[in-house]
Order: sequence, then structure tokens, then C-alpha cells
Amino acid sequence: MRTSKLLSSSPTVNSFLSEATSVGFPVIERTYDKDQLIYSRGDKTAGLYFIVSGKVKVSLLSKQGQEKILYLLSAGEVFGELSLISRQRTERATACEPTRVNVMATDQIRARIERDGQFALRWLQLLCQKIAILQEEVASEAFYPVKHRLPKTLLRLAETFGIRDNGDVHIVGVTHETLAQLLGVGRETVSKLMLSLRAEQLISYRRGCISIREDLLQPSTRLT
Repeated sequence: MRTSKLLSSSPTVNSFLSEATSVGFPVIERTYDKDQLIYSRGDKTAGLYFIVSGKVKVSLLSKQGQEKILYLLSAGEVFGELSLISRQRTERATACEPTRVNVMATDQIRARIERDGQFALRWLQLLCQKIAILQEEVASEAFYPVKHRLPKTLLRLAETFGIRDNGDVHIVGVTHETLAQLLGVGRETVSKLMLSLRAEQLISYRRGCISIREDLLQPSTRLT
């Protein structure tokens, strides 16, 4: 699953929020506790969410209760964009840790898009970035076995959320269950592969924290 800073490395998200507020769009600030549901599939769409701090997972839930994570997002990123074309949520969003967001009304953004071509273009760029992420996800699941996808996912999580300390990069708050939901496989499969990576001394982990040697994030010594 693609979790890199593809969105926030571009000025699109932050510049869009700054521009929208400068022209008078009202912004509502909301806070969520860890594991608190922000919205669920079928909820009426009312706004787009800009993450100020914290971490959010956007996912799908099957009738059997299986969860597939589409994105893990952090500060500077946006979610809920499908509210621009749908009156109901088609996915669910959950806070992975204490999270603060700014919410902007969908109707106001849609009206601005209809009358401002440059504003619409910036939104198109944002949506295309999300499509690129999902396209990479589909290709990865179609062409690579999970034993190859797991190391790539760990690297992306380390690059996006990692905390560097004394030669290691620590990924806090990502469990084996989270990895399974990102990869679309069972938790048992992830646990076996994690044991193998640990036996090779490529990673270490304890409850609530996965650590990767910092040198393995370099192109010449990639974990993958």
C-alpha cells in the first residue's frame, strides 16, 4: 500500500487550504481520540477533511467485517474528496491516534470549482495523485507476492511516519493487524513474514513499535 508523502510533498494540499480560507471559506476544527470513527460508509457527505495533526486511516469494510486500508494519512493531507461527487460516504475514516482536523463544507468547494478554472485544476491534480496511489496498489497486489510487498510497505511507513533515533527508524502505532489490512492478507501471514525479517536482523519489533535499521532506507541497501 502506498503511504508515502506523495500528497504532502506537493504544495497542493497546504496551498489549497490556505487559498480557500483566504477567500472566506469557513473552517470547522474537530478533534478525535485514538480509534474514534470520523465517518462511516453510508454517512451523508458534508465536508472535506484536512489533517492538522495525528494520523487517519481510510478504509473499506466487508460484510464479513474484514477491513482493507486504502490510505494511512498524516498532517498536511486531505481525505473525504469523494464528497465532491457523491452524497454518501463510500469509505470509512478512523483516527489512528489523537487527531485534529479542519473541515471545509463540500458545497462551498464545489461552487468555487464550478466558477474558478485554476482552483478546479488544483483539485484535479490532488485527485490524480490519489488515483496514482491506488494504481500502484493494484499493480503491486497483481504482480508481487506478499513477501515482497511487506518490506516495501515497511519502508514506505518508515519514510512517512518513521522517527529516527540512534541508527534506527521507529514506526510507532502500526501493528501486525494494520499491516495485514494494508496488504489485504491475514494477520498470521504478516506475523510469519515479520518473524523471518527479524531473524535476518533486518527489523525488530515490540508492542506498538516496529524498528528498521536506518541504513536499509538508503537506495544502495534497501530492505527490499
